Amino acid sequence: MDSPGFALFDTAVGRCGVAWSRHGVCALQLPERDDDAIRARLRRRSPGAREEQPPADVQALIAGVQALLRGEPADFAASPLDFAGEPPFHRRVYEAARRIPPGATVTYGEIAKQVNGQRSFCWGSWIIPEPRPRGLAVFSALMVYEIGFDTLGLEHCHFDVRTENVGVIRFHERAGAVRVGEEGPDAFFSYSPEAYHRFRASHAATIQAYRGLGGGVGDEA
Repeated sequence: MDSPGFALFDTAVGRCGVAWSRHGVCALQLPERDDDAIRARLRRRSPGAREEQPPADVQALIAGVQALLRGEPADFAASPLDFAGEPPFHRRVYEAARRIPPGATVTYGEIAKQVNGQRSFCWGSWIIPEPRPRGLAVFSALMVYEIGFDTLGLEHCHFDVRTENVGVIRFHERAGAVRVGEEGPDAFFSYSPEAYHRFRASHAATIQAYRGLGGGVGDEA
C-alpha cells in the first residue's frame, strides 16, 4: 500500500468498493445506484486515490467481504485499517469492535466498558414540535438520564451534536455536559451522573410540574 487507491468488485448483493491508503483500508462502500456513484463516494473518503489493482492485503479483505455477502463466515480481524485520521476515542471503539468474534453479539455497554472502563450509554435528540409546554425539553432529557443512570445503573453518558445546532449545544452545556472533542460537523460530549443530579436538583419545579405524566422522573416526590 504505497499510495492511495480504490477498486470496485462484484458481490452477491451488487457492486461494492474499497479504498486504501499507505496505512490500510480507509473506506468500504456498499452498492450504489451505479459505479460512478461508488467511485465518487470513495474519492470523497480518500482524496487523491486512483482506481487500480488492489494490493494483496486488500484482495484478502475483498474475498472476505464477498464471502460474507454470500452468507458465509468471514474474519476481518487481521485486515489492515487506516486509523490515521480518527480521534483516539473512535480508534478505541473500532479496536474493541474488531475483537468481537464472528457471529458473536456484544452490547454497546460492554463495548463502552472495554473502551473507557465505564458502562456508558448514548442517546439521540428528538424534535418536540411547537407549541410545546414550557420545560418539556428539560423534562424529557431528565427522563433519559434517569433511565440510564438510576434505572439501569450505567456510569457515564456520551453523545454528539451537530456543531450548527448552537441552541442544542447550549442546552446540553447548561445541563452540565462537557465537550470532549470535535470532528467535521459533530461535537462530542461527555456527561456524568454528578452533572445529572445537579441538573435534576436545579429543575425540581419542572419535575413537580410534570408529575403524573406517565412515570419516571415525574413520580418522584
